[in-house]
Amino acid sequence: MKFSILKEPNSYALIGVFILLFIIMGCEHENGSTLLYTDIVTQTIKDSSYNCTYSFVTDPQKDKASILIYLHGAGGDSKSIFKSNPDEINELLNHPDGPSTIISISFGPYWLLTFNKLPDTETLHIPVSIFHRLISQEIIPPFSDTDSKVMIMGHSMGGHNAAQAAFRYPETYHKVLILSPSYLPISPFASINVKKEFALKAEMKYGSLKSRVKQMITGTGYIEDRVLDIFEKQKAKYITEQNWNNQDFIPLLERPNIIYPETYISCGINDPFALMEGSLSLYNKLIEIQNPVTFDPLKGGHNVFNWPYIINFITDNQTAPVVR
Repeated sequence: MKFSILKEPNSYALIGVFILLFIIMGCEHENGSTLLYTDIVTQTIKDSSYNCTYSFVTDPQKDKASILIYLHGAGGDSKSIFKSNPDEINELLNHPDGPSTIISISFGPYWLLTFNKLPDTETLHIPVSIFHRLISQEIIPPFSDTDSKVMIMGHSMGGHNAAQAAFRYPETYHKVLILSPSYLPISPFASINVKKEFALKAEMKYGSLKSRVKQMITGTGYIEDRVLDIFEKQKAKYITEQNWNNQDFIPLLERPNIIYPETYISCGINDPFALMEGSLSLYNKLIEIQNPVTFDPLKGGHNVFNWPYIINFITDNQTAPVVR
């Protein structure tokens, strides 16, 4: 029998009943709690120069032991993580050692935290000091106690932003999770020969067979093209080498007598933007200063996540990460 409810009398009422039952049954968890999309609250803070939008889910029955802040990747918004990973968000919120509140923050589809104010293009440049003020004075306080542990996590552009926030204000964060951060360890103001050599090595290490064939035919592979394009965009964005040096977060880790948050770094082995190189540079620097760090290389490209280990890391139930 063909199922075609739209042809039946009162079909729209029946559809509404089915949808309601699906939501109720599909969102029920072992501990009896539910997380519905309507539970996600979105608010906007209008700063003098920026509009900061944040979405959050919270469990009012939990104590305020920990809070997780999430920063999305390019093109996303404050609801992206809740839409793309509802099961993982539910697992974290319902875990007895998970955060009581998960807050996702956005200033728009494209935004970077920088040391100093830079001209805005398609990408907004938010001074990290403004971000820190909003976090510490306006966003976190309603969900925290004086001893609440704050963790920050970001992917891609958000991974870069999470690193900027955590390493410039390490006293604020208990842990930082940096996933495929948009960071290359070569200055865009380096000589063209240095940049081409870096791009070629990245191609040789991470390029696919298709990319290698392109390189043989045209002289550059897909990864080479992307990396060189990133350098050109960064050079136009930061304008001067001093601006670039100011925003580079790895030299921050050389400051003496500072304790940085425990760090988790992951990146796809075949990341098409060669971001594995930046991830390795950050990992090696944290090892050098003997800061607690876990490096988790993953099978795949740019949008790969080891959620089981991420959840373990956040909830302090850590085991060795499994390469996936």
